[in-house]
Amino acid sequence: MIHAIRAELTKALSLPSVQLMLAALTALHVLIMSMNMPNIRDSLANITADGRIEFYGGQLVPAEQFLAELIVAFTFQGVMFIWVIGAVATGTEFRSGQIGQSLLTVPSRPRIVAAKALAIALISLAMGVLLALVSIGITYFTVRAWDSSFLWNEEALIGHGRMIFIAIAMNLIALAVTLIARRTLVGIIAMAVFLGLTMTQVVALISPTVDALLPVSALRNLLFADVVGEVIPPLTAGPEHALITLTAWAIIPLIVAVIVLRRRDAR
Repeated sequence: MIHAIRAELTKALSLPSVQLMLAALTALHVLIMSMNMPNIRDSLANITADGRIEFYGGQLVPAEQFLAELIVAFTFQGVMFIWVIGAVATGTEFRSGQIGQSLLTVPSRPRIVAAKALAIALISLAMGVLLALVSIGITYFTVRAWDSSFLWNEEALIGHGRMIFIAIAMNLIALAVTLIARRTLVGIIAMAVFLGLTMTQVVALISPTVDALLPVSALRNLLFADVVGEVIPPLTAGPEHALITLTAWAIIPLIVAVIVLRRRDAR
């Protein structure tokens, strides 16, 4: 199994498209962080005696908690499109006809799907940790003259942990959908539809209960569950519900992908 995971990891990381996406996501994250640091610096310059800052709309909020949440939110913007890696890495095998060779090497459908899933999960984990470290590093040099302890307090670590779990779950969903459809474009479109349904709040306006079952809505409900102030658009479920929903979305489509691979020709 270890050899299969290593092979899938090597295949994914050797793809120019995956390398480009990893570099682009990192560069985009650095840009987003750099653009927002002046706002944080200005807010800290006017911090109140009781440790509150004014941010976004003039609301006074506890500085440490709010900044810890804000840094995680910035990291999330870099993670939001990480699922493209799962779709591209998986779809390339079908487009190039390599899936048949992979199945000859590892005939067991469950094992090959598990190897692909673990390889993508490892890439997502590494990317999530990298983005979190970039967030912490850039913010540290902005706030070090004030107090940088909030960057690694319990709230911040929990937030980054949730964000990394989200990165892994979304990539696994994209991988599974692409395996089922055998088309990169289908995987990308499916994930884009999920993203659009949540961001436009179309489903939430009709039924918040149904909206809470969508993967992108679940990741919002998980990541922003404990933030200070009002979340706009409003969340549609609690963090426990969101965690179960995302886990189900990450696992069930992979099971379906195994069944589909067993019933279809490998070509």
